[in-house]
Amino acid sequence: MNNVENPIIIDQGYCPTHTCKNKKPSNIAISDIQYKNIRGTSSSEVAVSINCSPKNPCKDISLIDINLTGGKITDQFLLVQPSRVQISDVHYRNIRGTSSSENAVTIMCSPQYPCQGVELFNINLRPGGIKGGATASCANAKLTYGGTQVPPPCR
Repeated sequence: MNNVENPIIIDQGYCPTHTCKNKKPSNIAISDIQYKNIRGTSSSEVAVSINCSPKNPCKDISLIDINLTGGKITDQFLLVQPSRVQISDVHYRNIRGTSSSENAVTIMCSPQYPCQGVELFNINLRPGGIKGGATASCANAKLTYGGTQVPPPCR
């Protein structure tokens, strides 16, 4: 992938025209997904985005051997109100590259339904063109860590 907008994305609330009035939770369950051996550059601020449905939350999502330059990793976005989605069993393994923002890893989960079983293993994201080191921010997530952790993991 070279200069790709939104290289890795799961969005169960997708609206192609951005003017959808009846945003309903997706009826499709997404599970057992593996993104493997993805290399390249991201033209968007967020390189990896996982946004799951409250009705049928994502399960068993794995990102393995990902090397994307430019962009950051985010889980569930909290917009106007806390999400009613519980994200579980997500594995980020061997993720390398540079981040276009200081906050290279963002895992924000619902206070009502915290993320569980999120694994970060061998994460190495350096700041691209940013002075200082990259950071990670997390909320309402039960995380496990292993191997290299750059930026330092959330605690």
